[in-house]
Amino acid sequence: MISTIYIVPSLAFLDVLNGFLRGTKKAQIDAALSVLLIGLEIFAFFIAGWKFGLLAIAVASISAIITRPIAARLASKLLSESSDSEWYVGLPPGPLQTFYYTKENPK
Repeated sequence: MISTIYIVPSLAFLDVLNGFLRGTKKAQIDAALSVLLIGLEIFAFFIAGWKFGLLAIAVASISAIITRPIAARLASKLLSESSDSEWYVGLPPGPLQTFYYTKENPK
């Protein structure tokens, strides 16, 4: 039962991290992580009791809030691996920005 309290924050972190990433399987990964997380919380309610179930819900919520900035930085670092910049901020590459502003939308 105690191992559930260690697994729930990890699943919450992975769910938050998946929210910052992109890809074709993002929806499927999000659904699988959510089902696992909710399944563990239901398991905690029925097997360990209502106090442990409420603790699992509280731990999942608090860990998702606390690890959100960490997940954002990690996702930024992972997405920057595909581009050549140091951090990914969601903007198009420099040449594409200059082409867009000079050719189609002059300032």
